[in-house]
Amino acid sequence: MQPLFERITLAEFFGYCRDLSIAGVVITLGWKARGTWQHVQDFVERVRLHMDRVELTMDSLVANHLEHISKSLQQLVKTDAAQIPTDDQHR
Repeated sequence: MQPLFERITLAEFFGYCRDLSIAGVVITLGWKARGTWQHVQDFVERVRLHMDRVELTMDSLVANHLEHISKSLQQLVKTDAAQIPTDDQHR
């Protein structure tokens, strides 16, 4: 019958400890990188939602307000230049 634990030397024990610590560091770095990547993904998603809202708002602006602004500008262009006061007339 073979013993459950064989006798290991001190060098083998420290070798196992080194291997476990390397595996622990790799797992920890992977976990931290996953957390950082999750923050990046959340930020990108918030930017997408923001840009979608801005696009909808700008569509509303273009559809509603710019038509009125262009009509007002056309009326201003049609006014006689003599009716527009100059700086000399204000003094």
